[in-house]
Amino acid sequence: MNFTPVDWAIVVGYLVVTVAVGLIGKRFVGSVSHYLVAGRELGLYVGIATLAATEIGTITFMYNGEFGFKYGFAAFAPALISGLVMIVVGRTGFVIRRFRDLKLMTVPEYFEVRYSRGLRIVTGVLVAIGGILNMGVFLRIEGEFLTIVSGIDSRHLVAVMTVILLLELVYTVLGGMVSVVITDFIQYVLLSVATIVVSIYAVTFAGWDNIVSKVTNVMGDAGFNPIANPKFGITFLVWQTLLWLSLHTCWQTTAMRVFSTKSAETSKRVMTWTGFIFLGRGMLPMLWGIAALTLYGTGALEGGVPQPVVDGQTLEPIEAMPAMLADILHPGVRGVVVAGMLAATMSSTARICSGGARSSRRTSSCRSARRSARVPSARAPRSSSTGSRTSSSACS
Repeated sequence: MNFTPVDWAIVVGYLVVTVAVGLIGKRFVGSVSHYLVAGRELGLYVGIATLAATEIGTITFMYNGEFGFKYGFAAFAPALISGLVMIVVGRTGFVIRRFRDLKLMTVPEYFEVRYSRGLRIVTGVLVAIGGILNMGVFLRIEGEFLTIVSGIDSRHLVAVMTVILLLELVYTVLGGMVSVVITDFIQYVLLSVATIVVSIYAVTFAGWDNIVSKVTNVMGDAGFNPIANPKFGITFLVWQTLLWLSLHTCWQTTAMRVFSTKSAETSKRVMTWTGFIFLGRGMLPMLWGIAALTLYGTGALEGGVPQPVVDGQTLEPIEAMPAMLADILHPGVRGVVVAGMLAATMSSTARICSGGARSSRRTSSCRSARRSARVPSARAPRSSSTGSRTSSSACS
């Protein structure tokens, strides 16, 4: 067991405070608008915090850490692309400004405005299914991180992750977007502290010169130049650009933060400034992975990269970074870091729960409202005013 009583006290204390604050948020839910998009009252700073927190999970650190371990500094390329694309979307308002002007509450709602209610239902179901599938992968990888760093017996992992998931569901379902935004802000602060602490520890223990030397010796130019790396190249970079362009504009959980801002201009500013955070979101965990390569990359070569060996045991590359944290972090600090990673887990899982649930809930509630009011099911006629058409067909 790597955890001390101090570490456990920090983690449990964080969970208690988060759930309590999330439940308090229920008191501020007075309408469907408050429940789904926080009353469209998010300002710049809270908007940045909740968007950054919701798009950073423990799995983000895990796969980026693995990326850094396997590809060195060349792995920074997709991280740079994700941040720069987000900044461009924010500066130009591409797609997001239009979404905010339409006063939507979910992405599937747009498909009814533009096409038909049937397509909206289909997309709502797909969003919900995608969230469920994501959650299965996320909890598996994030549970692995918790097991390695804390030293919890893997037999108890399912029970621990189930409890965490249930805690998230309680305040997400009861308090809606208001509770999610409040807890996101707390989680963002704690996550930021944990990220800074781990970065300092990783570079201090591995040594910057050693890190650069290790990547040079193992990977050569391919460890620094994504174009020269056979795993990347121009095609990969173009694909990453298109991928992040679609995610930053149409991914349900990101879009819901845009829908929740005070105005279209606020949504643009939130997206722009969060783009700078996204640069660190990718590159810092990749740096941790490179530090893990420097400290533990002594095993047999696989794909030209030595496998991580910790205490005589060969691990998978994705396990190298959490194994490093378990080894180098001091008691108390380890608890803060794990609490920060749990904050990342809870914010990312809450956004999946809220995104999928709100898509299906919003669709079903509009159908129920129409049946109760005996409104014909035909789509609203096109008009010269987009705003009036939106409010009519989107059940606002």
